[in-house]
Amino acid sequence: MAHAVIPAAVLNYRKAVNGSVLLNACHTWENNSIDWKFQNALLFFEDLLLRPEFKESLELNLNKSLYIQPISLLNIGKYECIKNHKTLLTYFLDVEVPPTLSMTVDGHSYHDNGDTLYIPYNTTIHVSCYATGSRPAVNLSITVDNVEISPSDSNTTTNAILNGTTFDTRIRFSLQTAEETGNMSCQSSSLSYYPEQRLDVTYSTYVPPKMSLKINEFSLNQFYFWVPQYKRTVITCFAWNARPKVNLSWGINDRDRIYTQTNVTEGDTKLYNSTSLLDYIPTQDIEMISCYDNSVTLSEYHVGVSLYTYVPPMMSLKINEFSLNQSYFWVPQYELMVITCFAWDARPKINLSWGINDLDTIYTITYVTEVFPQLYITLNGERTENKYVSAGENLTVICHADGARPSAVLSFNDRNEVVTEMTPTTNTSRRISFVLINPLKQENVTCTSTQRRDSECDLKTSVTVTVHLSDNNEDQRSDLPSIPIDESNSIHSSSSESNYYSAAEDRGTKDRIFTESEFCILLAIKVGTIYNRWMGTIRMSSDVNKCAVLTTITEGITKKKIIHWNSFVKRTLDLPTTDRLTRIEGIAVDKTNLYLVTEHSVCETLESRLTFDPGSHSSPFLVLDVMKHITAIVEGIECLQSFGFLHPGLSTKKILYTKEGICKLYDFCLGEDASKIVTIKKTQMNTVSFNQFPPESFFRNEYSAESDVWSTAVVIWEILSMGDSPFPVDEDIKPGQDVKAPTLTWPQRYFQLRYPLSTKLTKYHGNR
Repeated sequence: MAHAVIPAAVLNYRKAVNGSVLLNACHTWENNSIDWKFQNALLFFEDLLLRPEFKESLELNLNKSLYIQPISLLNIGKYECIKNHKTLLTYFLDVEVPPTLSMTVDGHSYHDNGDTLYIPYNTTIHVSCYATGSRPAVNLSITVDNVEISPSDSNTTTNAILNGTTFDTRIRFSLQTAEETGNMSCQSSSLSYYPEQRLDVTYSTYVPPKMSLKINEFSLNQFYFWVPQYKRTVITCFAWNARPKVNLSWGINDRDRIYTQTNVTEGDTKLYNSTSLLDYIPTQDIEMISCYDNSVTLSEYHVGVSLYTYVPPMMSLKINEFSLNQSYFWVPQYELMVITCFAWDARPKINLSWGINDLDTIYTITYVTEVFPQLYITLNGERTENKYVSAGENLTVICHADGARPSAVLSFNDRNEVVTEMTPTTNTSRRISFVLINPLKQENVTCTSTQRRDSECDLKTSVTVTVHLSDNNEDQRSDLPSIPIDESNSIHSSSSESNYYSAAEDRGTKDRIFTESEFCILLAIKVGTIYNRWMGTIRMSSDVNKCAVLTTITEGITKKKIIHWNSFVKRTLDLPTTDRLTRIEGIAVDKTNLYLVTEHSVCETLESRLTFDPGSHSSPFLVLDVMKHITAIVEGIECLQSFGFLHPGLSTKKILYTKEGICKLYDFCLGEDASKIVTIKKTQMNTVSFNQFPPESFFRNEYSAESDVWSTAVVIWEILSMGDSPFPVDEDIKPGQDVKAPTLTWPQRYFQLRYPLSTKLTKYHGNR
């Protein structure tokens, strides 16, 4: 760039591309006397930069030229070259930023060229076109099937970013789709340095199916149907006059979907008919059956029925108090006979009638016998009305109802939070987990049996047991207990945990071992292949209990002795207390298990925060937030590695995001066990890609500190790209195959972080 002497007070208006380089020259014969101002404030004092936000982008050359690299929105404004308090030259720098285009159709967003969207046929839909983050503002137009559409309204909003401002533009319109397929295009006007941009999507119209069910060749016109219990039932699902083709699946009692073969035929008007059969044997009193359509559209349609199962009665006759065991009986002619008909073990209730010599049916009074259940409660397997327990002792409380007719529905009282209802163990028993904690002295547990009767009041009966708190407290032991010698697995999770509160003060380091009487398991959070995790309480002092998470390994991992669980748990006690990691509360030991005790915070996963709605005009994190979170993750990994830990499987799903906006790492393991953890995790995953594991883990189950760098980089990219993965998720890669690095474009909204982040990551991890 030529360096010319500029006459005094000359104003230069300069426009530059975001991320480019610019040199502002201002030469005199006495360069040492030149100063620079930005927005009327001095930029340098004795060659020292006075504006820290420009540290990465401004540089003062030896000849006093002002070098800007890279240019960002921070650099927008007026620059003045000053000599002896006199302005020699004035530059006004503006920055041009291209927009990001997106389209929303009926509330569903599309961002990539070539996306296909499905919209209802012959229905009015609402479409919005967005151009976000541009400078200056752009004009938008939209075409449908190559015809430009006039928008119903448009608006532009501004986003103030320090010195500069970006603009978000939106236009909206409504249309009625009559074609089977077509295209929509959103187009922004060109800028000085950027051509017009275009987002093209293809649409296909869909016609929702009409759906019905048939049971054993009986067409349904109601929401319920009686079928025999334990007998094979054939249910047919029909979906007709649909577009595109639909496959059908089944849901039984809200459990996992069942997929059977679907036969699809084409109608006369490019509409499709689908049929699916389900062979099913009902076992419960009431079964909920649903048939779902599965197509490429975002909408789902279904039809359902409630199957009420019946049990045919056992029947017998008695004549004049003589029970019949044969098909005939001799009686005197012209004498009155009393004939009694019995029907038992039937469902639902039945009424009885008589037929004599194939003449008209005779109806008499039918008596139905109802039986109250034998109702009782067991505490830890013992049938009793009173039980004395120690503070914090865990009880298994089971309510039993035997011999009820009709069948009974059981429920516990829920007077306060210490009663937690669990899943029924059988159709006639129900279990709760019950914990008595100071300062309560006793608790009454009541179980109620309810027998439903049609068109009549319900039959109810109840039973109560009393649980007392013992006065004698066990002595507190501070000596280090013996630890089980079996080695087993490090903690490893595939999902986020439940949340609860923690309000107790920390114990001292010497008291970080909790004996069996000092902790209590309340309820299961995670039962997995490698480890089990529970919510529980730990005793901090004689009258203070604190909520915590207790983790141990599964029985299968314990027996195989695959990894070094004891060594892992002991080494975690050496970790410093830092916001980068979940806090280690200590170790808990009972007769058979060694538990790792960690804090439990109100939180969500980082993955759940990485969302973006174009209509909200905002990203999930500001620039400063992104820098803070990435720094926390990088420093957390560095801390773990310095103590001999690695983090196989690190992802945004495995980073907790607290309500205070802090990222915390958890679920790491000993470095020597990392490869074994990788092997186990890969067997549990449906698909594996380079987003979950680096190449050495993907192909050879190897894992090292350099592997952590790979996983950390994937996490950082997902933060910057609002949740998008850098590698394809469905690409089939074979050993020995050359894998190309993904072509990634640095997000414009975080462009100013490109060089600071590169410097920080190189400092921590070098160049992988």
